[in-house]
Amino acid sequence: RPSTTPSVALGAAVYTVVGVGLTFLTFRLGGAAMYASLCGLCGVIVLAPGIAVWHYATTHRRTLLAGEGAGLGAIAGLAGALLSAAVTQVLMAVNALPDQAEQIEIQRANMIAMGMDPAQVSAALASASTGVMSNPLVAIVLSALLAAAVGAGVGALAASAFKRGEA
Repeated sequence: RPSTTPSVALGAAVYTVVGVGLTFLTFRLGGAAMYASLCGLCGVIVLAPGIAVWHYATTHRRTLLAGEGAGLGAIAGLAGALLSAAVTQVLMAVNALPDQAEQIEIQRANMIAMGMDPAQVSAALASASTGVMSNPLVAIVLSALLAAAVGAGVGALAASAFKRGEA
């Protein structure tokens, strides 16, 4: 069986480039556009595993079984989430992206600009800053697990969509 490494690398690269690009835009756009950009980040988790399966099937002229697609999609999603998180942390460290404290202030300004009153803003930020996802390491691990799970489902579906030869 041909190596899946180039396909996983492509899926992870797409996840990282699109994900980090949208993250950058998220904090530069402001207002409602910020939240639209965040919605785009959810699409990355579906796009990358599908691209990995498509690449493998097309490159090797091979139809993947659903389980093979699921495995390839899960690995591509996991790799993309971890690589994207690492790049994001580096960009935050060199001040190319806002750190967590700056992100909270950007969110506060955007909520106020969208017409939320101070009590609503405080409640929303308190909720976001005390939850399990407020810990960066926990957020990275949970995001990676979610990307792997979604990647498995997308990979299985993509395997049936991209039939390229013998299974």
